[in-house]
Amino acid sequence: MASVIDKLQKRRRYPVTIAGETVHVQALRHKEFARVLGDLQADDAAFGFTIGHGLLNDDGSTVFAQGSEESDKDFGDRVIDSLNLPTDTRAELTETILRLSKGATPDGLEKLKKS
Repeated sequence: MASVIDKLQKRRRYPVTIAGETVHVQALRHKEFARVLGDLQADDAAFGFTIGHGLLNDDGSTVFAQGSEESDKDFGDRVIDSLNLPTDTRAELTETILRLSKGATPDGLEKLKKS
């Protein structure tokens, strides 16, 4: 049974085009998503936390790693400070990751962008 669970826990990565650039993202895990909706919800750090756990390098690893002693807010603030993205790009990237986290498929994301 453990091997089945291991297989299901693998995160999928999705290519998305934002501001003319293709990047890879992944959905947040349930506990990460709950933290965004909970304590971080009304804070700019929620953007950074979401991007930090959802944005991937080309090899599939996360661009940012949260330190074991780093709070969710500190991690989110560090990511936002490191990226210095335009607000529209930041919003689109965060929205894409959150939609995937809510169960949207990449096809569904394309349909939403067109409407």
